[in-house]
Amino acid sequence: MLGHQHYRLFPQVILQAKEEGAYLLDFNQGQFYGLDAIGYEMISLILRADLGTALAHCAQIYDVPPDRLQRDLEQLVTALVSQQLLIPIDAN
Repeated sequence: MLGHQHYRLFPQVILQAKEEGAYLLDFNQGQFYGLDAIGYEMISLILRADLGTALAHCAQIYDVPPDRLQRDLEQLVTALVSQQLLIPIDAN
C-alpha cells in the first residue's frame, strides 16, 4: 500500500487539533474519530505529502521497527478510508 498514494479528507470531515492529538469530525454522520499525538502527526503528514513520505518522516522521529511503523500506518489509513473519513486521490 505504501508509496506515492495521496489522500484527502472527505468534504464533510474536518481535522480538529486538541491538546494531545486530534479528532476527525464527520458532520454528515455526527461521529468523530479520536487520534493520539502520533496518529495526528501521521495523518497530517499524509494529507500534506504521501504515504511513503509520511513513513520516512515518522521513521526518523520514532524509535519503532520499520515494519511495525508501516503496519500501523497502513492500519490507520485503512480504518479511516473504511469509515469514509479519508479518501485516496489521484496525484496527477
